[in-house]
Formats: sequence, C-alpha cells, structure tokens
Amino acid sequence: MRKLRNDITGLRAIAVLAVTIFHICQSLYPNSNFLRGGFVGVDVFFVISGFLMTKIIYTGIEKNNFSLTTFYQNRAKRICPSLFITILLFLVVYYFIFGVGDLKKYAFDSLCALLFISNISFAQNTDYFAASSLNQPLLHTWSLSVEWQFYIFYPVILLLIAKTFGRDKLKNITTLLTIVLTIFGIWYTTYNPKESYFMTYSRSFELLIGALAFFYPIYTKRVSKKNLELLGLSLILISCIIINEDNHWPTAFSLLPCLGAYICIATNNEDTVLKNVIIQKIGLYSYSIYLMHYPILVVMTNLGFDAFVLQTVLLILISAIIIYHVFETRRNYGYIFLAFYTALCSISYYFSLDGAPYRVKHIVPEGSLYGGKTITNEGDVRIEGNKDKRPLFIISGDSFSRHYMRDLLSRGIKVYTVFKDGCYSYSSAVSKRPEGIIDPKCEIRYKNLVEIANKNPHLRVMIAQDWQRYEKSLYMRSNHEQKVEDFYKQLALDIEALSKDMPKSKIYLITNPYQTFFDIGATCMYLHRMDNIFTNILKKSIPCNVRKDLHSPKIIKLNSYIKETAKAYKNIKVINPNDAICDDTNCQIMTDDFVPIYQDGLHYSIAGSKKVVSYILKEMDFVRTSRHENQTFNEDVEVVKKRDKK
Repeated sequence: MRKLRNDITGLRAIAVLAVTIFHICQSLYPNSNFLRGGFVGVDVFFVISGFLMTKIIYTGIEKNNFSLTTFYQNRAKRICPSLFITILLFLVVYYFIFGVGDLKKYAFDSLCALLFISNISFAQNTDYFAASSLNQPLLHTWSLSVEWQFYIFYPVILLLIAKTFGRDKLKNITTLLTIVLTIFGIWYTTYNPKESYFMTYSRSFELLIGALAFFYPIYTKRVSKKNLELLGLSLILISCIIINEDNHWPTAFSLLPCLGAYICIATNNEDTVLKNVIIQKIGLYSYSIYLMHYPILVVMTNLGFDAFVLQTVLLILISAIIIYHVFETRRNYGYIFLAFYTALCSISYYFSLDGAPYRVKHIVPEGSLYGGKTITNEGDVRIEGNKDKRPLFIISGDSFSRHYMRDLLSRGIKVYTVFKDGCYSYSSAVSKRPEGIIDPKCEIRYKNLVEIANKNPHLRVMIAQDWQRYEKSLYMRSNHEQKVEDFYKQLALDIEALSKDMPKSKIYLITNPYQTFFDIGATCMYLHRMDNIFTNILKKSIPCNVRKDLHSPKIIKLNSYIKETAKAYKNIKVINPNDAICDDTNCQIMTDDFVPIYQDGLHYSIAGSKKVVSYILKEMDFVRTSRHENQTFNEDVEVVKKRDKK
C-alpha cells in the first residue's frame, strides 16, 4: 500500500473539521458567527487533490507508463464506493420517513451526484449559503462533481501538452494555465457569483495551485520546515475566521487558504506538527466524514431533533468509521459494483419522477402547500379574486407577500397584485439576483405599484417582503454597479419615498416573519400520514411540537427598525405578522392535526397563513374581530367602502 504523507493526512483533518464545524453551526446554531469561513476547507481539499493527481500523472508520463484507463479506474475505486453507499443509505431513510416532495428532490439530487453533475444542477437552482440549502442533504456532493470533472480533463490536457511541447514544458505551461484560470475564476465571481461557486471552470485554479505545490517544492534553510508549516496552517485558520458567507466565492481572498495549503504541502515537513494520532485518524476518515456529516445534519434538523453537538459529532464519526472500514478501504470492486451503480441510478431516476406517493396512506391536506401557489409574479399589475366584486386593496412584494394570497382568495376577497419573487424594488434601490443580474421584471415592480396606487388612492396598500434577505444584494436604481453599503439607511430612504410617492394611500408594511429554516412541520405531517416500522418508532421518539422558539436577533432588530422608521409618516402603519402566531418568539409551527404553518421553513403554507391573514385584515381595519377566522368579508367591505366615500 502506498505510504501516506502525515502532513497531508493532517491537512485533510483540518479541512474536514473546518467544513463540518461550519455546517454544524449553520444548521444547529444559525445565529452563531463561529468559524463562518469554515467552508474554505473545500478549497484546501481541492489543493490537496490537485497536488496528488499531478504527482500521479506527471510521474507516469515521466516513466512512460501512464494509463488513462488505470487512472480513471483508481479514481473510481477511491471515490465511488463510499459515495454510492451514502446515497443508498439516505435514499432508504427518505423512502421510509420523508414525504413525497422530499423523496422526489433527494432522488433527483442523488441521480445528479451519481452522474457527477450535481455542481451543475446546484448552480442552476441553489444558493449555497441560503437557508433553503439546509434542506438539501446532498448539497456537499458538488465538490466531488468538480473533482471528477477535473479528473476527466486534466490528465488528457497534460498528456497533450507533453506530446505537443515535450515533458519539460509541462511545468511552465501548467503555471501559466494556473495564472489564467485564477484571474478568470476571480472575475467570473463578479459576473455570476451563484454559478461561480459551483462550477469546475471557476474552481480549477484551486486544484492547479496544488499542481504548483508539486512543481515548486519549497527548499530553504532560512526558515525551518516546522515554521513554514505553521505559517501555512495559520493562513488557513485566518481564512476560516475572517472570511464569511457574505463574501462571494471564489474571490481574491480564496488565494489565502489555497496559499496556506500550498505552503503546507510544498514544505513537506516529515516531522509534521499535525502528527497527533487523533488528527491523523480524523484525516484518515476525512472523506467518509465529509460524505456523512451533511446528510446527517439535514435529516436530524428536519426531523426536529434538538441535538447536542456532542451527540451529532459522535453520530457522524461512528458512521464515517463504519463507511471507511467496510467500503472505502476496499479496492477489489468489479462488475458487481458496476451493476450496483446502474441499479442505484435507475432507482434514483424512478423516485425522482413522482416521489413514490403510494407510501402515504392518508390524504395530505392542500393546506400544507405554499400559500401563494398558482399566483402570478411577473412584476406587473394583476387582479385576483371574485370577478363580481371590486378590489378591496392592493398587495405587493416578493414571495413573502404572495404567500397570503390563497387564504385571501378563499375569503372571497378581490385585490390588485404587484408581485415579483426574490425582488426588492423601491424608489432608489433594487436587488440583484444571486447570479449577479437585476431582473427587469423586478425593476419595474415599484413603478407599477406606485401607478396603480395613485390611480386608486382610496385603496389601502399592503407591502410584504422577506426584508432581511436583501441586506447584501441591493444596488442603486440609478447605477446598477453601485452597491448599497448601508442597508438600514437605504431602507429608511425607501420607506420615506413610499410615503411621498403614494401620498394619498394608506400603506401597511408587513415586517419579516420568523423562520424555522428547516421544513420541520412538513416532515412531521408525513410522519403522521405514513405507516411503517420506522415512522411508527419515530412518532414515539419525535415530539413534533406544535410550537417552537424561533428567536432571531437579526429579524427582531430589523422589524423594530422598520416600525420605528415608519412612525415618522402618517400614512404608513407597520404590522408584525409574528404577533398572530407567536408569544414573543415562541411560535406555532403546526396545526393540531400536524399541518405545517411554514411550507418550506420560510414561507407560510395555506393553512399557516390563515391566522396571520385574519390578524393583518383586522389591523388594516377590514374586520372588527378575529373570532371567526373563516368568515366572509362582505359586510366589513361595505363598511369600509362607506367609510372611504366619506
């Protein structure tokens, strides 16, 4: 067996610890700022992989015995068995415990991971740092897809370079390629930050920095190897501390952890400071730990476990050790393994079609669906509701405004709507999408809102947003390249403009709802509507509490700021939707018959919006009492019309 370098094994341990701690804090302690840059551990993994692959390929080319077939076989035997077993294990978990939508999504992500294209899929549909990403147990497989795609092309390129220009040119051309791709990767993040995070062409430079560690080993007598290694480790640690998810990635700051990894590897300190037996064991199990940690965290949080860190870490370690010894260390996989891979792909594809709805023995209530289902959001003015009635008011905003619509329509209410999801659009600022562009439909939303409001000054205007979402993504309407530096100051200016731009309208600002982040309610709903040995056990062990503490200092601060700012304007009133379902921050997250209040951990479901809509209508003076939540509003509407005429 090939002898492992202890310094690289230790570096693997540092990388996997950084990533795992980052994800534990992100999922179990979302308000924590501890090690917010831990995701750079993946960058360190890339540098290590680049070094090892370059060493294998270059040595083979130099000895004239390099085989592409053997290279790919060895890579497959190293990466695939543990990955496939992890996917299968959680496919079983999702089949027996989770709902139709969850299984369907997991199966689709499984198929992408098995085909090593998950980075491409996530680049189209996922923001790695968004709260919604915490419901995707295979999100971390994006990095494996990047590595595999790199493995496909990299040896071919090196072989072509060696054949065309000679072996002696490999070093110089690889160095030039590293410089070019580094510049490209950093630039591409400014152009399309969402896609840049996941894609191989914007990440390749990090693997090539590992190649430089092979081509340019560090030899010096002025500084000891130990001090050089400590310098490299310090750069990685500093990266974990000072970098956070607010920075798009990769950027020029990516060179910090990559340089740290380069120094550690190129120094080749045989008496490594990372020789501690525990660190070495963690490094040995690092791949299995990486595979297991994220799906375990996602499953635990979605099931509503209030797990302690120690419990979580022990579960991750035990499962990783089993995966390592039973599957990762084996290399004698043959045609049976290929048959297993084909079967797993087929099963994943089958479940991705419909999520196996036959597993659910009881009807899943429509009230569990998103509260804005089927409602158009194109930034234009629409009329929704009973065609025989007059519009009662105007409602505008993003998906956190739209999620009130199904309940409003069920009450026989007719409204003007001006919706565009994922959009902050007000007087002087507009939001950019994660991919770095401003949606034209978002840009026109505010103009359309002002026009319809001023044409109907007798109608109240309701505006709701996920306000906190846009803190880092606002740009000046007059200059799309000028980023808003002070979100709170900009918010105050836009609230002032609302009052001035719609001077005759009574405006109601709906503040940020608290959020569960995890789809706990939906998971409990399916648990109580499925009947198998696993769900029956979990029903007894998982409390499925109807209420949960959703304390969020960020949302509390923002809602208070909106309320205080709006006090200066007579035609603006602030309504806090949390007051309808929360006692302080202890909020209802499910109905008594286990229908979730939050459809996806963020938005209200149809059933969940019911109490909130009743409360909002009361605060808008459309109803005098909230005793009868299902009452029609004909009488109250007539009262309001007479009042408005006067």
